[in-house]
Amino acid sequence: MIEFQNKIVCDFEKRFPRMYVCFRGHLYLGSIQWKDDGIYEAVAGSDFVITRVAFRDNSSKYYINDRGSNFTEVTKKLKGKGVDLDNNRFLIL
Repeated sequence: MIEFQNKIVCDFEKRFPRMYVCFRGHLYLGSIQWKDDGIYEAVAGSDFVITRVAFRDNSSKYYINDRGSNFTEVTKKLKGKGVDLDNNRFLIL
C-alpha cells in the first residue's frame, strides 16, 4: 500500500511539478435529532465545516468554518461532538 501511495505522489509531481497544494479536503458536520417515527431532522445552528489543506512539504493548514485553526483545536472540537478519533476508523486528519 505504501508503494501504491508513493506511485501516486510521484505521478502527481510529474504531472504538476509547480503545484504546491497536494490536497484540500472538507468535512461537513452537524447534529441531528431523531423523531419518534424514525425520521431525523438537523439541529439548527449545529453545522460546521472542517478543512485541511496539505502541502507538498508535508505541512498542513486547518480551518473551522473558514477560520484559521490548528490540529489541536480541530480534534478538540470533533471529540466534543462525539467523533471517535482515537481509533481512526474513517477520518484522516
